[in-house]
Amino acid sequence: MVNSELKFLVTPGHICVWEGTELARPTLAHIAQEAGTAISTVSRVLSGKETKVKISHETRERIIQIARALDYQPNMAARTLAAREARALGVVLRDPERIKNPHISEIVAGISRVADERELPLVWYFQQGEKLSPLSLLGDRRVDGGIVLEDDILPDSEIEAIARSDFPLVLMGPYPQRDGLHLVASDDDAGMEAAVDHVVAQGARRLAHLGSTRHWAGFLRQQGFLRACERHGLSEEARVHEVNWRPAEAEKIVEQEQRGSDPPTAYLCSNDLLALAAISGVHKAKRRVPEDVLVVGFNDSVFAQYNSPSLTTVRRPLVQMGKEACHLLCALAYEKADDPPSVILPTQLIVRQSSVATNAACDF
Repeated sequence: MVNSELKFLVTPGHICVWEGTELARPTLAHIAQEAGTAISTVSRVLSGKETKVKISHETRERIIQIARALDYQPNMAARTLAAREARALGVVLRDPERIKNPHISEIVAGISRVADERELPLVWYFQQGEKLSPLSLLGDRRVDGGIVLEDDILPDSEIEAIARSDFPLVLMGPYPQRDGLHLVASDDDAGMEAAVDHVVAQGARRLAHLGSTRHWAGFLRQQGFLRACERHGLSEEARVHEVNWRPAEAEKIVEQEQRGSDPPTAYLCSNDLLALAAISGVHKAKRRVPEDVLVVGFNDSVFAQYNSPSLTTVRRPLVQMGKEACHLLCALAYEKADDPPSVILPTQLIVRQSSVATNAACDF
């Protein structure tokens, strides 16, 4: 990761790099910072090897000129060290308790299957509430690359550092795509749009969304809801509730709305637990699902099919996402793939009792 304290002293035909009060040996990171490119781009240009990645003539010339001005010399000791593979992969989680989350455990199952096939052990890294960046956690280089399972909204500076780093890293989650980032995610906004289309087809017209924008997935699900409402001409009455993933708050909001006038006739929820809370809120208001109100969740948790009524939900291919993440990381770490594409997998709407209107002709 490039040090934000670096200072560049520019003199005719030469650039000196300072870290603190000491003159620093120029590195690929220094050149990348000065050129405004990713470290991997600098590496490709200076290696002189042909790659599948297209790099403009202007960028090549700028990198070469900066390298000459810095009097850059490859660090052969570092190259030798880098050539030694740890033959292990890292997995980053917020804390150990997250492994108990059924969605995380399914993704981990997919990662583990591919890692086992390749005889690669997994090394776990936990942020433990300190919010250390993935690059900081994996900086010991005991692994050849890492998969970040959390999709908290990272600061732009951290995303930029990950994009510029030449350390193989795969992010699980629908982060904004940019050069240098390698992502595996499900198409969550399209999944939520499909859920809205479904309840509208059932006759619902007053729609509400329960979720959180603290994570990229939650943000995109909300955007999918709003986009679908606009497409159906329902934006004016659509409601969005930021409940920060708290079921108790969702239940309270739904009960209050259902006791009021012109309440929502369908709730689109960012996860299945919020959907169960919505159903409970409807029942507390002495109303029924699906006779009076339709409810849709997200994730297709194991309990969704066993609820009464059974829960309509958007299924994410979690095991496959884990497999794709491990395949992508191995391509970066061991196959030295130049720039393998990110992987966005489709979701699937699973229709059950909670969203099927008992009278197909009804107009909620």
